[in-house]
Amino acid sequence: MNSKFRIFNFRLFFFTAVFVIAGVIIVSGAIARDYITVAIASAVAVIFGIFCFEAIRGTVKYKIKIMSAMLVLAGIAAFMTGHQISGWERQSFEESQSISGVVGEYIRVRETFVTAELIFVTINGEELDGGLLLTIWTSRNPDFVSYIESGRVLSMENLTINNTSLMRDGEWNAFNYKNDFRYRASVNASNVTVGGFERLPFWTRVRFRIKDALFDNLDEDSASLSYALITGDRSFIDEDLSGNFSASGLGHVLAVSGLHVSFVLLIINFVLKKLRCGKAVQLTVIILSLILFCLLSGMTASVVRAAIMGLIVTIAGLTGKRNDALNNLGLAAVIILLIRPMLLFDISFQMSFSATFGLILFSGRFNKLFRKIKIPSPASSTLSATLAATMGVFPITARVFGIIPVFTLLTHVLAMPFITLLFMMVFAGAIITVIFPFVGFTLQAVRPITWLIGGISELFASLPFSTVAIAGIGGLAVLYFLGLLFSSKFSFLGKRVKITIGVIIITFVICFNIIAGTLFF
Repeated sequence: MNSKFRIFNFRLFFFTAVFVIAGVIIVSGAIARDYITVAIASAVAVIFGIFCFEAIRGTVKYKIKIMSAMLVLAGIAAFMTGHQISGWERQSFEESQSISGVVGEYIRVRETFVTAELIFVTINGEELDGGLLLTIWTSRNPDFVSYIESGRVLSMENLTINNTSLMRDGEWNAFNYKNDFRYRASVNASNVTVGGFERLPFWTRVRFRIKDALFDNLDEDSASLSYALITGDRSFIDEDLSGNFSASGLGHVLAVSGLHVSFVLLIINFVLKKLRCGKAVQLTVIILSLILFCLLSGMTASVVRAAIMGLIVTIAGLTGKRNDALNNLGLAAVIILLIRPMLLFDISFQMSFSATFGLILFSGRFNKLFRKIKIPSPASSTLSATLAATMGVFPITARVFGIIPVFTLLTHVLAMPFITLLFMMVFAGAIITVIFPFVGFTLQAVRPITWLIGGISELFASLPFSTVAIAGIGGLAVLYFLGLLFSSKFSFLGKRVKITIGVIIITFVICFNIIAGTLFF
């Protein structure tokens, strides 16, 4: 079919990802009896099916084959969704139990209680299938908090164990799902027997050695910021500092994402080029480095997505093959959702994929625009990437955080060069210090950089009108993303037509939510 009759430029894996996402939403919505969501997802699938059939080049028979393959993958994702939801509650316990387990990485201390993850849990001598989230009440024994450390063995008698739910307040609970927290229990500190320490899993021990290296050689704020930057664990960061990062638009750097994977690839490629390694060695080292970094960061959806895309780009570059960013993004989504479909409801998954979607559609266009108005190259690249990613994540930001950081473009131009430098110094320094602890003092070189980044975030977070309240956009998110796609280079509509359609849709959705946020929040 001639391209002038097509609305979108066909991308096999991107369109497949749309169908896979629709399949996950339809099945999960049906199970939750959210029939409005099911209807919206079904309508989107039908509309995209029409666009897709129209966009595929070839005979009708060929188009049917491609569509059938895409729908089969969507069907597999839908089946996996239903299977994993129905199989969530593997065991149930009607009576009190005697349990023993090891405190894992997840520990949250509150004024009157501590919530901790228990791993290697045994119940009456038998291993528990799934993780347990334990709440220990410490109001009558506040000193007990000091005993709750990762690796510590805890034992309890006559404990009531309940199954966790994948639903919370009418929404899917991705937190329990991604951490495999299938069970929960609560106990008073006086009823807990504290034992010795057990050996933790290898990658947990690696993260702990990195944490110890940073906290032993840096002040608390510098160490917590550095640790969050390379592992994504922001639990040690002061609430004020975390709030400043969010309000200034820098909050995403505290969660390991594609930005951090790009830093890792930059470091590895630099070293490999200096060593003049062959293509086979380069590919092997890069694959191993990406796998190791994914394991180090806890295999979060955002890191896995970035690693898959980075690997595809690397292979294409080494083999001289062409690659397509939108297809790469779609392939990453398909791989992740076929294995763990409910990660679709994880905030980090949504933020990572929507930000990358915005980058692919508009970063290049914005960069050309900024270069035309004589903005220097480093600043124009940062501005274009920030603006494009912000456009991509707007629906997620509106729903989850309810604010838009007004000065995000300016903070990124000022802070990102230092954040890039900080990541490289901390990443290399922490690894060297773990291997050779006696050189840990060299990590102190990052302190001025952490102070500078913290100062930038605090400055812009404290300015008047640093944030604008917005409301969650619900079903309008579909319309918003369609507006982005219509106005991008992947649309075959005329330039004026697609810009007009995109601007109208995007402006309507953004203004609607700002007005709603101002009136109701």
